[in-house]
Amino acid sequence: MSDASLKQLVFMRHGDPDRPALATQQIQSSALQIMQYVGRADAVLHSHFTRTTFAAEALRDCFKTPPSVLETRDWLGPGQQSDALSGLRALNDEWNAVCLVTHSNVGPKIVRALAPENYNPCILMSFAGFAVFDVNVPKWSDLKLGAGHFNLICMDETAALFKGTSPEP
Repeated sequence: MSDASLKQLVFMRHGDPDRPALATQQIQSSALQIMQYVGRADAVLHSHFTRTTFAAEALRDCFKTPPSVLETRDWLGPGQQSDALSGLRALNDEWNAVCLVTHSNVGPKIVRALAPENYNPCILMSFAGFAVFDVNVPKWSDLKLGAGHFNLICMDETAALFKGTSPEP
């Protein structure tokens, strides 16, 4: 991250829930790529589902300096996106880089809600897929719906980002 006043969010989908060994490999591969853009994560947050908890723990363990915070957040679970903006605004302002381990139908909705009003991004992610965003606010509490604070800086090779509408991921 080039500007210390900016924040970063990493959206990562959980690994394959039916194959834990493969899920671990998927997460480790993604973590190596994530660390090229996010040198140090301050927190890894996840939903209460076992598959995201497993992925969050595996992701945390990949960092050279593991994040000190590994917590469950209800607003990262399916059907809870209406609370996501409040959840993001309430993040500790001392956290500059936060990893959100989510589901295929959660992370994309959060990104869409925070995108500029004239841009309707759709992100599709495979298992352990990720996208890293610079968030152009000095404090998490400065986030606003539709304000376009997000700038995509990278995503894994299996992810897709395009403008417009698509079927719900």
